Amino acid sequence: MATADDSHDRREILSTAIDRAGAPSRVVYLGDRPWDSAAAAALGIGFVAVGSHVPEAKLQITDLEDMTAVWNALERAT
Repeated sequence: MATADDSHDRREILSTAIDRAGAPSRVVYLGDRPWDSAAAAALGIGFVAVGSHVPEAKLQITDLEDMTAVWNALERAT
């Protein structure tokens, strides 16, 4: 886990979280704003948009309450 206490730069927060996870074989970021999508793209990791604020995202879910939709999106994310 990493937060804004670690950095104010979204890419740096993601990089810190990935490093702390111990070199995971796959990473997918769930975010709700364009800067989340941009950070995931810059790091070459999968992205799932939550809500409607990133309409250009390939994978979108309405919210995090429908766990079936969440897991399906995570499985499809590259």
